[in-house]
Amino acid sequence: MAITGKTKTDPGKRILPGKKAIFFTLSAILIVSLFMLYYSTTGSLSIKDESEMQESRVATVNSFAQNFEEVYLPRALYATTHRSLYSITKYIIDNSGTTPVYINLTMNFPQVMVRGTLCDVSKTPLCDGDNETLSGMKSASSDNTITFWLAELTRVSKEEMNIHSNFNITKLTINQTKPWAVNVTAYIEYNISSPDVVDIIRKNVAVSTEISIEGFIDPLIAAETNGRISRKINRSVIDLDSEHGAQVIKKIFAGKTYIFQNKTAPSFLMRFEKNLNASDCCGIESLITEDILQVQGVQMPSIEAGYKSYTDFQFWMKNPPTLCYRGDKDAFGKLVLIPDSTLYNITGISRSDNELLPGDDGFYFKLDTIHMDLIYGANRGPSNEMNVQCSVS
Repeated sequence: MAITGKTKTDPGKRILPGKKAIFFTLSAILIVSLFMLYYSTTGSLSIKDESEMQESRVATVNSFAQNFEEVYLPRALYATTHRSLYSITKYIIDNSGTTPVYINLTMNFPQVMVRGTLCDVSKTPLCDGDNETLSGMKSASSDNTITFWLAELTRVSKEEMNIHSNFNITKLTINQTKPWAVNVTAYIEYNISSPDVVDIIRKNVAVSTEISIEGFIDPLIAAETNGRISRKINRSVIDLDSEHGAQVIKKIFAGKTYIFQNKTAPSFLMRFEKNLNASDCCGIESLITEDILQVQGVQMPSIEAGYKSYTDFQFWMKNPPTLCYRGDKDAFGKLVLIPDSTLYNITGISRSDNELLPGDDGFYFKLDTIHMDLIYGANRGPSNEMNVQCSVS
């Protein structure tokens, strides 16, 4: 990073550049970062004359700016992103009842990070109306927003180092380019100065951080189960490039784990909005297990009503209400999903009418052709074929 500042003595000078426990740790990291900034920029104050004093101040402010961009801001982004995603998920859990609650992340994530509030974009598309404060982000006793941490940096730098600073985040984005991580980028402009010595002005500085999604609660399953099932994103150790068949399905089912699946599955971030389209880079999925169907209000499809594929996102698709496809390739080798009228039981998981024990309501687990063929490579035939007509309208 190269930073150009203007000094009073040398105009051409180049200036170089349990959840609660988790959040206490993240906050501690930022507090330590503040002190690191202080001590790393005050080590050269043993000077002999005014000229050396000015040179030392230039070096001090330069070091402060470099550490801000390379250390403090990435750590602040990491901590507040972690807290923001947790708080948004908690809001979904607390407010999902008979009607699942989803969040427009594109509009709301920057607002949660900066102000600690959510807005109803259906009522105020620009988030300029009444907003709801998330207790996990801001309360009478705590503030976990990025705004707070930048204000703390401004306060400490002025009180301890006589460095005047002003920071303004102009844009915040969140996206995924990998299935198991999210990327957050802050675009910031700032001014850092030492009175009568040096003044640094930086605009449109982009600073990014990457956060693993493993350990976060799946917002789709939480919303659709009335906030009752908090399934954490737990990445399966199974390598689908080398392992195939019904045994793989059973392992993923038993462990309630997630796989990377970019043919039909949505990404982690898409689940916050119930966007159930396929994500080429980042699709993930788990399987519907019996604990989900035991939650009051989650209905098990009956034989008379037809069936759904029991992958998590397909189970809650409403258009089409039942999803079963096969995957074919066109003349150019591109995958084309074609409606297929067959779903398949998995021996050892599915329990149908002819094998029920007293008191057993059955578990009609089934998968569509594309999962059987392309995802899991499981054998299928008359022994597990159900021949159910799927609605694709």
